[in-house]
Amino acid sequence: MIKTIILSALFMLPSLSINLSAQTLKSEATVNGIVKTSEGDILADATIQLLDGQSRIIKKLVLSGQDGTFSISDVPAGNYVVCISYVGFEPIYKAITVYPEQQIANMGENILSLQDTMLEGITIYADEDDK
Repeated sequence: MIKTIILSALFMLPSLSINLSAQTLKSEATVNGIVKTSEGDILADATIQLLDGQSRIIKKLVLSGQDGTFSISDVPAGNYVVCISYVGFEPIYKAITVYPEQQIANMGENILSLQDTMLEGITIYADEDDK
């Protein structure tokens, strides 16, 4: 009887340690959110860059979906800056920290404002023949 218990324990131990090590290896998170305009409209195909918190090197790049949502998967623990941009809008930069064992880092709503663009001038040319 004791031999059976010992043998069972010996066979179960490796599977238990494999299971525990698989849980401790999962230290990457998913960063997600939604991109909208200051008027509340959804912005599809906005560019979302995950930058290293110190060097500002691009680590990952995704586009927002048709519903304005984005998801950056497999983000290791650390400090980052997220840059969200879209043509005609002011880009926004948000510092985030992904903690060890964190599975989801939700950035919520990210609001982009229209970019103020001033033209220096417009010149219109016309020919007399164009009547």
